[in-house]
Amino acid sequence: MSHPIFTRFWLWMSPKQDQRGMADHRRALLAGLKGRVLEVGARNGLNFAHYPPGVTSVLAVEPEAGLRQVASENAARVPIPTEVVAGVADRLPVEDAPRHQ
Repeated sequence: MSHPIFTRFWLWMSPKQDQRGMADHRRALLAGLKGRVLEVGARNGLNFAHYPPGVTSVLAVEPEAGLRQVASENAARVPIPTEVVAGVADRLPVEDAPRHQ
């Protein structure tokens, strides 16, 4: 899946949003998470730097190839093991969890 216009726009716009307070919002949204995280729609991976120390690993799913590439680069810069893979929300590349009865 490739959307080059959206990708270019997002890569231009999202750092500006972070400078205007979105980074603080990211930190607040992710605070308190722990264990393994599945992030659906990782875009360019700007959340990765804001995961708290209680997070042990991140599997980030992003369908758009250009954003996935940038997300992979951002994943390499964070201390938490973070894997970026292709996928979409209705076909996630993970096993279903067992159902509790």
